[in-house]
Amino acid sequence: MPSDLEVYAFIAEGQQTVLSAAISKTTTKQLDFEATNIKVLSPVPGTGKTLLIGEPITSLEITLKNNSSSWVYSGAEIPITIKVDGASKSGSITLSSDWAPSTSFTQTITDTSLFSAIPSSEKAFDICVSVDVTEDSLTSNNETCASYSTLNCTKTFTDTIVACDSYKWINGITYTSNDTSAIETLIASNGCDSIVSLNLTINIINKGIISSGDTLTTLESSAQYRWLNCLFNFGVIGGDTGQVFVAKTNGSYAAEITKSGCIDTSDCYIVSTVGIDNPTTLSDVKVYPNPTSGKLTIDAENFEGVEVYDTSGRLIIKSALKTIDLQEQSKGLYLLKVNANGTTQEFKVFKE
Repeated sequence: MPSDLEVYAFIAEGQQTVLSAAISKTTTKQLDFEATNIKVLSPVPGTGKTLLIGEPITSLEITLKNNSSSWVYSGAEIPITIKVDGASKSGSITLSSDWAPSTSFTQTITDTSLFSAIPSSEKAFDICVSVDVTEDSLTSNNETCASYSTLNCTKTFTDTIVACDSYKWINGITYTSNDTSAIETLIASNGCDSIVSLNLTINIINKGIISSGDTLTTLESSAQYRWLNCLFNFGVIGGDTGQVFVAKTNGSYAAEITKSGCIDTSDCYIVSTVGIDNPTTLSDVKVYPNPTSGKLTIDAENFEGVEVYDTSGRLIIKSALKTIDLQEQSKGLYLLKVNANGTTQEFKVFKE
């Protein structure tokens, strides 16, 4: 008989009277199933629930709840629909027992046929799950969504660097010449790779100096120059800014060279010939070696003695020996007054 209509018949003597009444059936059962939690387990999402382009979903955890007040679901399987970025795939979850009202259970889904591909470009998207149960013309298909985003995993960069003399790159190698072949892979916290290529230019200044008499010439051309006085705390010599430096006095000089954003300073070079045609031989008197690292030898006939003065005019050594020891003295210029053959001759000597 129809569930929504009951027909009652009353029969009197010799006469049949039919009384019909339609009685609505009150339904006390209500279908209400939903997913309360959706979580991608594999691949493991990065910060901000990001998934890497090219890595498909292989494992999804969902929590389902029976919100019905009295409906016990006793089917062997629960039909579900999973949408990834709007693309739907349907399947089912197997139940091991009846699903009682107001209860939840968590299920891990590893059937990859239920997962549509994630977006192939960087974007935000939703993963949605609905429970598609139909019983007695009642349907429950509440849809629950979780927001994720895709990230282009492999990014390629070129690290362009201009350095002076040498450069230590991210791979720990110190380079002393140009390099365009080095490649390093960096892995971020979300597992994404960044491939970095090196484009390195090393600028090296040639600090060499050609010394000729009172003239010093740098080997590095087309640069900016400052000439320094090594004896006076590397003070800058005003007015001398060319590649060639002509010393006005004996001393020790260096060149500060600036080129292509790099600055370097040459070694100090000794000039000891200013105003002297032959600094080591006068009237058969010889003083050597000049420059010296400490010890000097005087070669002279009728040698009578020697006096040594520093640049301030202070007498520091007076000796009757032909060997002078400057090892305990500071580096710099010294004046030797050699007495021989009845005359006094002066020699300027540089202590290195």
